[in-house]
This record gives sequence, C-alpha cells and structure tokens, in this order.
Amino acid sequence: MKRISFIAAIAVIIALLSVFPASAAGADVWDGTFPTADKTGKYSGGEGTEESPYLISSAADLAMLSSVTAAGESYEGKYFKITTDITLNSDHAGYAGWGTTPPKNAWRAIGENAGNNVSGGSFAGHINGAGHVIRGMYVNDESTGWDKAAAGFIGCLRGSVINLGFENCYVKRNNTAGNGAGIIVTYLGHSGSTLRGNITACYVKNCTVESWRCPGLIAGVVYSGR
Repeated sequence: MKRISFIAAIAVIIALLSVFPASAAGADVWDGTFPTADKTGKYSGGEGTEESPYLISSAADLAMLSSVTAAGESYEGKYFKITTDITLNSDHAGYAGWGTTPPKNAWRAIGENAGNNVSGGSFAGHINGAGHVIRGMYVNDESTGWDKAAAGFIGCLRGSVINLGFENCYVKRNNTAGNGAGIIVTYLGHSGSTLRGNITACYVKNCTVESWRCPGLIAGVVYSGR
C-alpha cells in the first residue's frame, strides 16, 4: 500500500510539473540589446501561422519582435508563442525604485510607432504567452506629441495577447502631450478606428505605471477592444 501511495504521489508531482511553466530561476535573461530587424522571420522556429506560430524562446527573440515592428512590420494575422519565462532586468526585485534609479535595460515597446499611422505602426499579430511570465520590464517613454505609443510592453495593439503574466515591471511616460501608459499596452485598439485589440487571461503583479494622463496596469487607453 505504501509503495502504491508513493508511486501515486510521484505521478501527481510529474503532472504538476508538466502544467506549470519554468520558474524565475530558469528564465532567459535579456542583455539589453535590440538586434537589426530581420523581416524574414528569424525566431526560434515556426511559420507564423496559428498551427505553427513563431516561437519566442529567448529574450533575444522578443527583442527581435520589437526591432521588426519598429521597422514598420505589423505582423497582421501572424501568430507567436512564448516558450519560456523572460527576464528583462535581473534586479527586478527593486522595481519600485526605478523611477529615480533606473535599471540597466530599457524596453522598447512592440509596435511603438502607431500614432496616427495605424497600419504601419501598430502590432496586429497574436501572442500566446502559454502561461509564462515577463519580469523586470522597464519603459521610460520620452517621446513628444502623438507620434508614438511607446509606454508599455506593446505600443498599439490591434491583435491579441493571451495567457501572459507580467511581474515587477515599471512603465513611465514623461511627456504631457499624448495619452496613456500601461504595462501590457499603451493603446488597445486605435482612436477613430474599428480595429480592435484583445487581451485575455493575462495578469499584472507588483508593477508600477507613472503617467500624467491615463495610466493603467493592463492598458493605458482602451479605444476599441477588450
């Protein structure tokens, strides 16, 4: 009976390990650099389809996504899957003090060049976090006017993000021209547009957003989305 109980206990542990993602200790840590944009889809695998999404298996892959969208690619109709936890700053336990003492690495929002150029600047792809967590994201948006949506993980989202967590992050928007700041997105959807963005089954924990107007932990401004 004891042997059967022991085997059953081991089976339960194995089942739990298969469900939960890697811990923070096993996360991939970013070096703070953004690679040159490569629009040919140089990620860790996948074809960008719903059945075979591009695989984001490292912080470098995530930085490439930022670089390619900064170069004007919206990834409309393309799919991504995150396969590991990602740490953007390893000293993220001190995130609350980043307003005065910033960390080493500053994140550039995916699809930051939205402004009034919806098709050319926003992110229209679909990201499945697969239960993983992004930790230590620091954004300091000093853009002026309405030309950018740079205060968040994603600037302007007209695609979707699902099953992704954010912990120990800090987003700051300094200028007084323009709208909003959020941990996951600056703009969800876009002003004057029927284009929608969706965020589903995501969470934000131990994060700070600082903005003179429209700060939000999930999204700064919700134009058309949910």
